[in-house]
Amino acid sequence: MKKHLKLVLILLAIFLFSLDSNLIAQENSAKKSEIEQSFTAGKYTVKYFLEGRKVTKTPKLDILTADKGLVVIEFQIDKYGNVTSATAIKETGCTDNAYLTTKAKQAAETTHFDSSPTAPLKQKGKMIFEF
Repeated sequence: MKKHLKLVLILLAIFLFSLDSNLIAQENSAKKSEIEQSFTAGKYTVKYFLEGRKVTKTPKLDILTADKGLVVIEFQIDKYGNVTSATAIKETGCTDNAYLTTKAKQAAETTHFDSSPTAPLKQKGKMIFEF
């Protein structure tokens, strides 16, 4: 009986170690996908998070107001690098300014990323505009 208990404990320890290793690998993968990159649009620097892709065409971004604020846009691209959708999201510290939100959304929609034939059909990312 004691031998069986030892065997069960050893197998349980191996299982838990393997589970912990998988969680660490998933965390590292998530951190890797959240590497901050940036590009310049007009006089603004835009930060973005999108795994394995680079911006190939930056948007024109002119703001005709003195308003300031932070706008976060979640976007989706296809494997050709075209932005297929863009939505402003509310995060702590974001502005409610409709004009800045609209300008950020338009800029995100006109940004183009490099194409990748091996990329998924749809890939999600995030852009942060600080006006």
